[in-house]
Amino acid sequence: MEHRANGLALLDWAYMDLYASAHAWESAAVVGPDGRAARAVVQQVAQGQVWLISRLEEQPGVPLVDQLPGTPLGRLRQVWQASLARLRAASDIERARILEHDGERWSLRKVLDRSILLVILAVGELTEHSPHA
Repeated sequence: MEHRANGLALLDWAYMDLYASAHAWESAAVVGPDGRAARAVVQQVAQGQVWLISRLEEQPGVPLVDQLPGTPLGRLRQVWQASLARLRAASDIERARILEHDGERWSLRKVLDRSILLVILAVGELTEHSPHA
């Protein structure tokens, strides 16, 4: 239980950092060395997060984030808030359950850990080439 609470806090903080970094990039119209704009990084994280959260379902479905209303940052916020809500609301049974998808085992803990890593790597990509660095 403590790992989940700490993990949820870390995930929330990482998303705050990502949102701030992406906003700074968008405001300065910065493009990374690989030619990617912040919106592409944000899109990749949001879609990756939807995929990770789907690993908690018996029959995972992965909707396209592009179909959500709003801007890329607005869609990121929607995915961020929905993911935190889904992880917080997990029942005891869901917290103990291990599902297998495509030969890989998934638990709530693994989804949470991978979610944190996904966002932290994106924050690193954006802050490495930040207009304020």
